[in-house]
Amino acid sequence: MSLDFSIVGLRNQSYSEQELDIVRRLRQTCMEKLQVLRDGIRVLRCDAERLEIQIQRLDIALAPHNKLPFEILLRIFELCCDKPAQIPAQNGIYTISHVCSLWRQIALSTPGFWANVSI
Repeated sequence: MSLDFSIVGLRNQSYSEQELDIVRRLRQTCMEKLQVLRDGIRVLRCDAERLEIQIQRLDIALAPHNKLPFEILLRIFELCCDKPAQIPAQNGIYTISHVCSLWRQIALSTPGFWANVSI
């Protein structure tokens, strides 16, 4: 008897031991192929995550504000921080000083920002 795989599992019928052995081997082969595919998907997801992180870093490097001269950034910060700073920090110079190391350097090297701090 020939086993018709297009209907295996679609009908409630009994199979001979020889047919069941064929079905078991086919099932095992399918399970192995599925595991290979899942492993491949896992690798691809990791690759995609690494690429997304790299793209984000490259976007940061290409950001227009990175081209602004120190003096322009300083003037922008002065305009943003025209009110006295308060502790605990809620905005202004504290926020600016926590964005990145360059902005922190600008904020910390500008004494005028720290002249009006309310505690």
